[in-house]
Amino acid sequence: MSLLAASKNLDDADNRRALWKAYSFAKQAHPSLLQYIPDRAWDLLWETQSAITPANPNCMEHQIQLVQDMKSIGRPPTVAQNIAELEATFMTGEHETAIQRWEEEYNTRTAKSAHGYKPEYLDLGVRMYALTGNAQRAREVMDELYQAYPGSDPRLMIGVVRAHTRIQYVPDYIWSLYVRLKDRLGPAMTFEDYDTCFVGFLEGSRVDHAVAVFKDMVSIGCLARSFMRWQVQQTLKRLRAMLNVSKSLEEANMVALSAISVLPRAYHNHIFRRWMMLTVAKNSPESAAQLLELMFERGLNPGALHFNLVIGALLRSGTETNGEKAALMGWKMVEEALNTSSLQDTEFQQFYRMQHKPVPKQTGDLDGPLIPFFLARPIPMADVTTFAHLIRHHTRNWEWNHIEYLQTALVRLEKPPIAPLLNALMMVDLRRVKYQEVWNRFDSMTHPPLGFPRVVPNGGTYRVLWKTLRSALGDHHTWDFESLPQPRQLMAMMVEWWTEHVGWHQTENYLRGLTGPNREITGLIQHCFSYTKDVAGALVALHALKTRFGIFPTQQTAEILVKQMAWIDLRSETKEVRYSYKTSGVFIRNVDKISRVYQVLLRRRLEQLEKTGVNLIEMTKQERGELDLNLLSEFVRVVMVRQHSATEVENMIEEAKKDMGVPNISTGDLNSFEVS
Repeated sequence: MSLLAASKNLDDADNRRALWKAYSFAKQAHPSLLQYIPDRAWDLLWETQSAITPANPNCMEHQIQLVQDMKSIGRPPTVAQNIAELEATFMTGEHETAIQRWEEEYNTRTAKSAHGYKPEYLDLGVRMYALTGNAQRAREVMDELYQAYPGSDPRLMIGVVRAHTRIQYVPDYIWSLYVRLKDRLGPAMTFEDYDTCFVGFLEGSRVDHAVAVFKDMVSIGCLARSFMRWQVQQTLKRLRAMLNVSKSLEEANMVALSAISVLPRAYHNHIFRRWMMLTVAKNSPESAAQLLELMFERGLNPGALHFNLVIGALLRSGTETNGEKAALMGWKMVEEALNTSSLQDTEFQQFYRMQHKPVPKQTGDLDGPLIPFFLARPIPMADVTTFAHLIRHHTRNWEWNHIEYLQTALVRLEKPPIAPLLNALMMVDLRRVKYQEVWNRFDSMTHPPLGFPRVVPNGGTYRVLWKTLRSALGDHHTWDFESLPQPRQLMAMMVEWWTEHVGWHQTENYLRGLTGPNREITGLIQHCFSYTKDVAGALVALHALKTRFGIFPTQQTAEILVKQMAWIDLRSETKEVRYSYKTSGVFIRNVDKISRVYQVLLRRRLEQLEKTGVNLIEMTKQERGELDLNLLSEFVRVVMVRQHSATEVENMIEEAKKDMGVPNISTGDLNSFEVS
């Protein structure tokens, strides 16, 4: 009945499943039945079960089973069936088996097998070798196929291109293969064909070849054909990929200039923005400034975003000259904002500005290359980011009158606050040792009254909070200041913020702001727990940073923990000794003793690695981070069990995990009962 139903509708999924179920049941109940199945029934079984559709997810397993059943009764499968079964074997994970069988038939084809003469057979060989990364063999079989069958599918070249770009890049050959592919396919070459080659060249770090493919895609209309949203996103995604893969400013310049040469003018502002961001990331503020001038030369008007990128880069360079240039740019933008606002000719502009605004140096007074477009070019109005840059700059220089002016201007201009401005204002309070003001400002701007704009904190916000807490806890005058949060509370806040607000696409930017230029966040957090003598909290914080944020401990972390453990051993000493712990001989001896404990544990773990055949030098960054973290966890527990029972230590750790909002994280590969 199933055969009859299947013969009437080969594409019906229910019929297909019923037929296979009936076939499997009959074969199990009567094994000898196979030899009595007529040819038409075998054909129906194959046609229904080998259909590659979403409704037939087990088609490859069924193909393999059917060919095996045919061979078991001496019924030779057709060439197409044999090749399909071989491909199914490969695609189900049996790569070595499939390739070995293919080579055996290939080597004996003139004697026993005719498959070697079939283009489908050579086609399969090319695809299997390309997918397994044997680029040379894939290339050899492909050349044989095209020589014997010139009309074979040209798209096989794409697989060979990808194999070479993944494993062994041969620039001249791969590029010639791409040119052959374009020539063979002509107008039939699709977006997917171009894009696969584009990705392959990026994988092989050949940005120049990727740029050439990108230009081809634009010229034939695969990219930037219209300004529909999806078309723009496709184009910009590939532009960003090329810039991100660029290893040098020279490569990035080549990418950007090539994109500008082929893309419509509407894309150019975005290209310059991405180009400038990359230049800034590579610590080249002078190059970023030159890009502003290039925008003007091309008839583009840079916006506040472009200027802010340059200002930020100049300030981060740390030199006085660049700081002066950045301040000049920023103040010109503030001037423009005030001139175009309703504040024009008010008492605020005439009097307050005269009293408080700094008089910047002339551009000719500054050392280094001049930036002449300040005065000769139109300057955009300052936005909130511009104000944040200027406030940070004047905070470093202790110029409170300038900051006061900027804050007043912000209020009068009614600029809505953003996270960078919040961070800058918090740093003002911190620099003026107003710890409570930092927390009040953070709370009021992130939880404002109804009707006021809310600021969503970023990574830099929490770095400032940890800086503030460390400074406050280290200040003897604020040790008993009850309004300051404890380190556990701040850690719980940060974990909650990360969970609620940070998406996967924002992770890199937020982490960059959180960790700081030298991964200082780990040290800041550990210092805070050290000041509060919270050893269990310090341990949990290390694992929370790794589990939630992907941040591993640094060498400084171990040094802080060693000193913290040494301080614990001073609890039995007199108050005078504890107060002068930095110069106390007892403390120095304790540091030395605790350091030896750490070194013993380190040597033990290295010996264990050596026994298992693991080479420390060959470990990945992730594996080394896990090793360091587990070592520190064992070290903390070893010291803690000298003061408390193993049960008490684990209870303290569990309590810290709950307090920080991470009750289910692991805290090391050894618990307190296993350390010694």
